[in-house]
Amino acid sequence: MNNITTFRKFVSGHHLYAGLLITLAVLVPSIVFFQQGLLVKYILVPLGVINVGFADAPGSFKHRVNANIIGIVAYFIVSVIAGWSRDYMWLSIAELLIFAIVLSLAGIYGTRMSAIGTNALMCFIFFSDKNFVGGDILLNAWYMTAGGILYFVLFIIFYRLRPYKLIQQMLGEHLIELASLLNLRSSYYAPKVEYDYIMDQMLKKQVILKEQQENLREVLFKTRQIVQESTVKSRSLLVIFMDSVDLYERILLSQQDYVQLHKAFDGKHILQVYGRYLNILAFELEQIGLALQQGRQYHSKRELNKAFEKCRGAFYQLRERAMDSSNMEDFIMLRQILYSLQDLTDRIKKINLLTKSKQDISAEIAAQETGITIREKRRIRDFDPFTPKQQYDFRLFVENISFKSGQFRHAIRVMVALMLGLIISRLFNLGHHSYWVLMTIIIILKPSYSLGRQKNIDRIGGTIVGGIISFLTIYFISDVDAIFVVICFATLLACSMLRINYFIYAIGMTMMVILSYDFISSKVMSDVLLQRILNSGIGCAIGYVASLFVLPNWEHEQKNKYAAEMMDANKAYFLAVAGYFIGKALDIEYFKLCRKNAFIALANLSDNFQRMLSDPKRQQVKLQEYHHFVVTSNMLCSYIASLSYYAQQEDKRYVSEEFTLVYSQISQNFNTVQKALESANKDDAGAVLRQLPVNQKLMDLLEQRKKELQISQDGPHNTSIRKFLTDYKTINSLFNLINGVVADQKKTVLELAKS
Repeated sequence: MNNITTFRKFVSGHHLYAGLLITLAVLVPSIVFFQQGLLVKYILVPLGVINVGFADAPGSFKHRVNANIIGIVAYFIVSVIAGWSRDYMWLSIAELLIFAIVLSLAGIYGTRMSAIGTNALMCFIFFSDKNFVGGDILLNAWYMTAGGILYFVLFIIFYRLRPYKLIQQMLGEHLIELASLLNLRSSYYAPKVEYDYIMDQMLKKQVILKEQQENLREVLFKTRQIVQESTVKSRSLLVIFMDSVDLYERILLSQQDYVQLHKAFDGKHILQVYGRYLNILAFELEQIGLALQQGRQYHSKRELNKAFEKCRGAFYQLRERAMDSSNMEDFIMLRQILYSLQDLTDRIKKINLLTKSKQDISAEIAAQETGITIREKRRIRDFDPFTPKQQYDFRLFVENISFKSGQFRHAIRVMVALMLGLIISRLFNLGHHSYWVLMTIIIILKPSYSLGRQKNIDRIGGTIVGGIISFLTIYFISDVDAIFVVICFATLLACSMLRINYFIYAIGMTMMVILSYDFISSKVMSDVLLQRILNSGIGCAIGYVASLFVLPNWEHEQKNKYAAEMMDANKAYFLAVAGYFIGKALDIEYFKLCRKNAFIALANLSDNFQRMLSDPKRQQVKLQEYHHFVVTSNMLCSYIASLSYYAQQEDKRYVSEEFTLVYSQISQNFNTVQKALESANKDDAGAVLRQLPVNQKLMDLLEQRKKELQISQDGPHNTSIRKFLTDYKTINSLFNLINGVVADQKKTVLELAKS
């Protein structure tokens, strides 16, 4: 993805859209109050907007409404309690300790509640400081609540005016990320392939795509307008998402040995032709995503059919020129890639069609629904198994009050760090804005060290850069209107970048705070800028020390848990798919549920590994073994996805007794590896069988095809078994690849279990 595409994606994306909403809610009342000379008195109104707006993460309309209401009420209650007790130091300290634990534990209920808990804790800090909130506590709490209500009302209005806008933006962003993944896939066909680099980049992309798919599932499947209404718009968005998940599976699948492919065809230009065509498909998908974000139609300037015919022509020319009985199996791999390219082309063209006029969409959906039984239609509408689940009962809260709970350890860490920050701010004269020390601690402390470490770096860097820009702005610009424009830009920057780039967010927020104070007092440089940098630096230092030494959560402590979940998910995915080839009926809904769980488990595993790389070296326990397990799990998931492609065709010719023993052996190998991860003793786990039985049916088909080639070198006369042979050999190869990867994982999981 180039810089221009990244910029277009941001400009038309939901992050900027949400940032504009928060900025509007902040600036409109601020301008009115400033013109009336009342900005200082009502400064808590825009603060209330920021509190509610920053916690309003993308999701279903119902969940966002409920979260906004909970946030508004929670902020009011916490603020009043903090303000009324701040004159009693020991009571205020006791409340701080309690709220630090309780509000930090809100993270067990998901990211949205975690953000509400963090903002509520900051409200406690603000109202505990007389320098920030003076006068009538109840009245000030109502001012802040009024700001939250203002944002809530604007959110409702914007949603009612454009109910599908968020979904379009999120879907478009998802398609753009899929295009980026497809571009990575094309790298396998380059003359020089960096296999480790490509794999690492794909693992990172899968983490992003997993998060996007989970958010889209919540928005789509929990929005009544989408699931229950039968408008063309709602159905098209739903179909685009479901097709994008299938497309993701097709991009992920890996049904060829790329090393062997390069060995056989390097220097013959065919692999570069395939790679360039994948780049073309990626570009088309990227443009479709941008068009969907912007709510417009995309009319391709490229003829995908003609581009694909070039690939097909290159394959047949090479086949006629170079294929014989000795390299037939290599050409079977090449042909299978051609089939995959055709499938990707059809899927991308279909998604593009669904973004066009209502007539085109209606025709496409009508064509899809032709021949679908009533039972299948009902099954398509049953989205509950695919909807992200979140438990909200008090029992979960009680169960997490244990040092075994990572979230509880995080809550204790926040409490200790806040106490240390409070002591330092009281012992030393840190100025009227000493609350920035505690605020910084709350913001940068995260449940895991790796997340907090990166936020710490971004916070310090962003504060310094934002301070320097603010100084230069004040020094060189004396015009009030010009400075106001800069404040507007800084506010928009902060509100838009909160969930994208925390470093830029910190720059924007620092500029907004310092330049806003400049409107109030000309002593900004001495009273605000230096305090902002100093107090933020102290808060970052305290947060960093706490994350290292106060009940730290290291990523290696979770690796066996994620590895076990990955093994369970891959096994279930394999059994759901492979059962078809021994005569079992393919349950599409169950298969797709297993696929979703496998992709989520893989993304969680990859994310845990990436975070582990940020931990101190001494905490990167069994890093090499863990990396090997992550890579092989990705390969295994890709091979099973490839196998599922043939199962979904439901061609009875693929069903064979030859696969019965294969199915049983691979299933047994899965069980053996799972036992090895639990026991750490290779004797207890048992042995894995590395060789699958010879597929005699395949051997006979290959022999028959070789005889055809010997009779007619170009093989144009008898092609009755050619397509079936290509598919059947690929299916058998996939079973061998799956078995090989599972067998290889036993040694790795034994090492992981020992740690």
